[in-house]
Amino acid sequence: QTFHNIELIVVDDGSTDQSKEKVMHCFSENQSTIRTYYYYQENQGPSAARNFGVKQAKGKYIALLDADDLYHPEKIEKQVRDLECNPHIDITYNDIQVVDVNLHKLNILRSEGNFPNRETFLANLLFRQIIPAPAGIMLRRECFQKVTYNTNLVYAEDYDFLIRLAELFNFGYEPGTFYICR
Repeated sequence: QTFHNIELIVVDDGSTDQSKEKVMHCFSENQSTIRTYYYYQENQGPSAARNFGVKQAKGKYIALLDADDLYHPEKIEKQVRDLECNPHIDITYNDIQVVDVNLHKLNILRSEGNFPNRETFLANLLFRQIIPAPAGIMLRRECFQKVTYNTNLVYAEDYDFLIRLAELFNFGYEPGTFYICR
């Protein structure tokens, strides 16, 4: 990442494939300066893993990354700048690049645009999924103090999370394909 003040929280939700060793090897081999913390928990699902990881985080902003996905090198820098330059925005989102297992580009999923009015944004979000990848958002830490992932949901937990966030917070759109979804 071009932004360097990063804390990486890895939550292993019950894997059985030596994930800890793989994560730690990757960061030690690359001599990364990213502060990396690894936590293991018995399998509880993505909502519980995300909620746990956020509780461990110390940063001003929170961004999520699913294990099989990637960030464009400028994602964090652009989203931090978006939040810093727009104090009325609580959450920022972007377009996504869809790739195959070999990282060959398959498609771009674009947002339907920026909806600066909270009510308009929420109405559009209820009508259709206007955020291409919920995992691609970055939000202020304070948002998680009022809204967390619903651990009772097995499917569409990220969509439910976005709807509940949209009821309370303002979203902003940062154009560009900064989240890479495998």
